[in-house]
Amino acid sequence: MNESVKTENELARDHQLEESMKLPSERSKLKLGELKPGLFRVIWVVFEARKTKELMYLGICGYSWNPVFIGDLRHALIVHDLYIDEEKGQCEEEERCLNLSCPYNRTTLETYARGRNMSPKFKKWLNPRWKKLVEIVASYAPFAEEAKQVHIRNKDATVIQIEQR
Repeated sequence: MNESVKTENELARDHQLEESMKLPSERSKLKLGELKPGLFRVIWVVFEARKTKELMYLGICGYSWNPVFIGDLRHALIVHDLYIDEEKGQCEEEERCLNLSCPYNRTTLETYARGRNMSPKFKKWLNPRWKKLVEIVASYAPFAEEAKQVHIRNKDATVIQIEQR
């Protein structure tokens, strides 16, 4: 009897078919903040800066539930999720993330500057302020907890606005 060898695509298709036929109780459970295996929500917290009164956008990672990005409206419109491969120990934002306590983080000033297309002049300006920037982002951890609570109540929420206390 002649058995054919299955291609990688055929094996992947068979695996997907097996997974789709499983009952919901048999499928792997998703973690809080996980949209599908390995894909985690980014929730943007919008608040008014104390000094400038401008709107600030703080990206909260659905994996670590810590602040990871500072951005503006453009960032909130573009970045909705991020992929983490726990088996390989990699995150798609590992070189741009500002949560230096995350086990997948590989961000340095150099990788951050490269990922943000910063000019050498701006990079030089940021160098002595790098640790302070990371500390400022970490200081917004209470906003991350609030984002987590909103996500628990409404899994579709991607942007929330809060009042500074």
